Amino acid sequence: MSDNNSNAMSHKLRSITISVFWHAAVEKHYANFIEELAKALPHCQVDLYVPREWEEFPGRKSSLSPTSFSNTINLKIIPTKTLLSKKYKFFFWNPIELARAIRKSHVTITFTEPYILSALQFCLAKRNSKSKLVLFSAQNIYKDFPAIITQLEKWALQSSDSVMICNDEAGAILTKKGFTGSLFKLKLGIPFVPSD
Repeated sequence: MSDNNSNAMSHKLRSITISVFWHAAVEKHYANFIEELAKALPHCQVDLYVPREWEEFPGRKSSLSPTSFSNTINLKIIPTKTLLSKKYKFFFWNPIELARAIRKSHVTITFTEPYILSALQFCLAKRNSKSKLVLFSAQNIYKDFPAIITQLEKWALQSSDSVMICNDEAGAILTKKGFTGSLFKLKLGIPFVPSD
């Protein structure tokens, strides 16, 4: 490959933007995972949207700390607000920031289960965007939800292009529920940290 072709390919790769929305990235262990993602994709711009404060573990609020992240050149940390709640099942992302992020992103990743309310936000925002949407699932036991939650989950799975899974069981459950997109397995390796 000529130098001109190599430079053109490198420029094209650097123009790829990945937006990651992760409420739990206030925790050091999760922040490390995002750093590893950015380092593995050196030619992509990774924008991490993270709450300024979050209660990932019961009874313990964590605040966003710049020391949680090293100076990874292609990783940008964007503190943002969450609305209504600091609880995973009932919160929403700032809709203005979410819409702006999806418009400029080639790939939007959210660590959100398909049956969680905030998944609805990403499905709605994606309708007017070319961004690929990636959801998350750690559900390793098949669950029957109330009808309205089942419909939300079904729509989220239909709207997403891919789902990150933590185990093979989660993938099998998503397939059973009708998901036909791509699946890929993560090994987060994040230890449980009990509250004090």
